[in-house]
Amino acid sequence: MVESPTQDISIQILLNQNNFTTGDTLVAEALIVNDDTPNNVDVKVMTELPDGT
Repeated sequence: MVESPTQDISIQILLNQNNFTTGDTLVAEALIVNDDTPNNVDVKVMTELPDGT
């Protein structure tokens, strides 16, 4: 049996405000910490507009 090491992963997502209404600008910032080794990752964001598109 192979055991994988336990990794503590920290994910924080910060927004520029708590509540949003029509016309507001949403700014999101993400901080993900896995370990001390720098890694490149691909980040994809999906949105759905009020008209369903």
